[in-house]
Amino acid sequence: MDATIHIIDDDADTRDALAWLFDSRGHTTTAWPDGESFLNHARALPAWPLAVAVMDIRMEPLSGLATFDKLKELACPWPILFLTGHADVSLAVAAVKAGAWDFLEKPFQNNNLVDRVEAALVGQQTEDSQHANDAPGLASLFAAEATLTRPDGAVLRGREAIEAAYRLRPAERITRHLVTNIVVRIEALDAAHVCSSVLLWSGSTEDAAGPQGRRAHACQIVGSFDDRCALTPDGWRFARRKATFALHSGA
Repeated sequence: MDATIHIIDDDADTRDALAWLFDSRGHTTTAWPDGESFLNHARALPAWPLAVAVMDIRMEPLSGLATFDKLKELACPWPILFLTGHADVSLAVAAVKAGAWDFLEKPFQNNNLVDRVEAALVGQQTEDSQHANDAPGLASLFAAEATLTRPDGAVLRGREAIEAAYRLRPAERITRHLVTNIVVRIEALDAAHVCSSVLLWSGSTEDAAGPQGRRAHACQIVGSFDDRCALTPDGWRFARRKATFALHSGA
């Protein structure tokens, strides 16, 4: 996964410690001493590469919340994870409601921080692949010998079969998954069990785009993902996914 973790904190010791933590886990990091320098970097980008930003909520002269607001004005797609003290938890909750990925209260466990950032990277990679209708990109989220059980009960075995199924999707189809209530259970250093709830919308590129984008189709589907994840030489991948969609509304 070719991605960058941006660390934005006005405390040099914290920046160095976080950079060392993520570097030691094999990630590429870039550290910024304030929100404005990070924003200048973001404004100069010709496109948005895969990245996550880990940001202190209290910085000077530009606070983390103000930096986040300016990122939204740039339509930056990067997940933002705020680091916050106890007194600022209400501010962090408000930021999450406004679109931030997540927050962690200080002091935090290093493994918890790394797990959340890696989950954000996987989520962004999935979203980018769906946006591009990229069958190889979607299939690359699975281990080579993975299985995918589809909502109709069909079982796809192996990454090649999963990629072939994604290639059969109509090119004009757009899908968006809202994944919530994520519960991660670490079972071993290289294995995890992840359960989540899913709300699925679909649409089509053939539909006219309005000022707020294309209208979603009437059908909204509620379901769940039951995932077994494995740590491979390429990073964390789905070893087994069971997708279940139980409720729907609309046509």
